[in-house]
Amino acid sequence: MKKRKNNFLIFLFSTIPQEIKRFFLRQPFKLFWNRLWIRKDEFHKSLDFNPKAYSNMTTQEKREYNIDLGRRRTIAHKRDFKRQL
Repeated sequence: MKKRKNNFLIFLFSTIPQEIKRFFLRQPFKLFWNRLWIRKDEFHKSLDFNPKAYSNMTTQEKREYNIDLGRRRTIAHKRDFKRQL
């Protein structure tokens, strides 16, 4: 009986479009990781604006995302500036 449930879940998961899988499996983790470790290079791709994640956010989440992105960019800029001295 358990094999049927597992096969059903595998089948159900395999029928979900790739774009939805990518959003739920990748975007939240990517945003979490980018917030966890701020790079020293102010031009690192983790500090780029992410339109895919932004399009699926609420108004409050968008505001928090913009504030957080600005904060991380400022920190990276200061670190990059110190490294160049």
